[in-house]
Parts: sequence; C-alpha cells; structure tokens
Amino acid sequence: MLAVFDEATDIEQVNSFLLTLDRDGARPPITPNRKHRDIEPKEHVTDTLKRLCARFRCLLIFPHPDQPNGFCRSFQPVEAA
Repeated sequence: MLAVFDEATDIEQVNSFLLTLDRDGARPPITPNRKHRDIEPKEHVTDTLKRLCARFRCLLIFPHPDQPNGFCRSFQPVEAA
C-alpha cells in the first residue's frame, strides 16, 4: 500500500499513528539500517485504512490491484469497494 500525504504532514505523527494500528506497536517499523518490516494491523485491513485516511486525509494507491495477491482479488467485491 502506498499512502501519499500532504507535504505539510508531520512524518513523525504518521509513524506514531501507524504504530497504534500495528499488532506489534512496540517494535519500530524501520530499523536503524533503514530496513522496514510489514505492519500487521490489529483490525481488519479495511478498518485500518479507513482510520488512516480519516486521521490524515491521505491518498491510497493499491499496488498491482489485478494480480492474484492484489487488492481486487484478495477481497470479496463488497470489501474491495
């Protein structure tokens, strides 16, 4: 998932908020050597994305939506909508 934020958005606020959505929020998503780990949401992914958009009014871009593991094929039609 790619999220695009307004340029005035404080990146530290985004990172802190993402940790509140993560099952393992105590572990930083980016290590000192700049590698990242996937965030596992506490809630259903659609609820998590709604919370992110409500908090920051960001634009979400779904990667490879038509591929077998993409958004459109990973969810039932109602969830994808």
